[in-house]
Amino acid sequence: MRVVMFTAIKGGVGVSTLVLMLAKALAKRGAKVTLVDMDVTGYISGIAGIHDKGLLAQVVDGENLRGTHINKVDGIQVLKFLGDGMRFFDDIEKLRRVPDLLNKLVAEYSTAVSSGYDYVIIDAAPCFLELVLKNPFISYWLTPPASFRIYVTDDKKQSISATIRFIKRVEDYFTASYPFAVLINKAHHLEKSIEVLEELREDVESTLTLAIPFMPELLRFSGRLDKLPTSDQIEALADFLVSPPHVEIVRYFAEEVVPKEKYESGVGLYTDKSILLVAPPGGGGTRSLSSVLTRLSHEGELVVIKNQFIERRFYSNEFIVSPRYNFLRFEIKNINDIYRLAKRLGEEVLRILTNKRRPVVVLINEAELGPESPCCDVITQKREFWRTFLRHLLENRPELRVVLVCEDATERCEPLGNVFETVVRL
Repeated sequence: MRVVMFTAIKGGVGVSTLVLMLAKALAKRGAKVTLVDMDVTGYISGIAGIHDKGLLAQVVDGENLRGTHINKVDGIQVLKFLGDGMRFFDDIEKLRRVPDLLNKLVAEYSTAVSSGYDYVIIDAAPCFLELVLKNPFISYWLTPPASFRIYVTDDKKQSISATIRFIKRVEDYFTASYPFAVLINKAHHLEKSIEVLEELREDVESTLTLAIPFMPELLRFSGRLDKLPTSDQIEALADFLVSPPHVEIVRYFAEEVVPKEKYESGVGLYTDKSILLVAPPGGGGTRSLSSVLTRLSHEGELVVIKNQFIERRFYSNEFIVSPRYNFLRFEIKNINDIYRLAKRLGEEVLRILTNKRRPVVVLINEAELGPESPCCDVITQKREFWRTFLRHLLENRPELRVVLVCEDATERCEPLGNVFETVVRL
């Protein structure tokens, strides 16, 4: 499932209309699409014929959910999340203070947007986005870091300047450096707007920029989705999302960046950048692990990173993670801490590799090096931590080979199968 979030620093720039256009374009390409209306005005919900309270208000008011916050229009599911005025400020505060309400909201929201849909497109009000970002755990579920964000502005100079400041403020939160786009809508001078976007791309380091001309025909839009005109630029954006040409988009969108296979021990170890070695629990795979590490040592200088609590030794070239890092593993409070912890481990490893020309990094083992905290979903913690760690390491040392040893107690290694390029079972 792919999450695309539209937002803007000011109203009236056409965010909701663009959301509808993109949903229609993706549906035309055979995708199953859910629209999440996180705009205070509830414009999209009104078009979909949803006139009851949004999901957030219903949960906070303790109502029995009857599905009245969801409807379909032309095959596209619309979920009304907000749309009940400015009460959402108080509603978010209640979520923060009452964990049971948050758990119910997360359960209902997750079920609604993950039931066989290919794309979740979020229309997020800027005030809602900034408020939610102050509550990282809430933010993680509602506007996940792993979302392709699209910032929309009109072509007025002051709007563009405000949007740039807004982007930098929000992107400071999304520490994983997932890609985002900047879109100038209602451009009266298309060529000039394209020039502005080229400069803006470098300033904010966006992945994609688009300029959409002013469309007079939208003034006649009656609210029926089948009558909504679309622009060539939105059609191109839909193609971009369906068949992303950039590595960054592939890494965000695809669970499987590189096709994975289950290898017998030793197969595929010569070409892959990242390898997951799945070992039997309790040290049962020690002999097989030793033989694999011996083979890897022929390809480069083997560097073994481990926790001080792991006593067994494989090679003399072993390094222990710092006590401070080991302490931080248990002090995680939100998903941002996961990213910081991953980068901290990456920096420790990079320091160890400073004078090594052809290193092969082996981390033993996942349970003793990864995050250990009840703050967030366990599977999400593991995946986001090791994805961020690998990305950080390989961006700084592209020639690296990274191997993670994971003891497969209670199938704890299974969530990592889609993070690493090769899975080797011992």
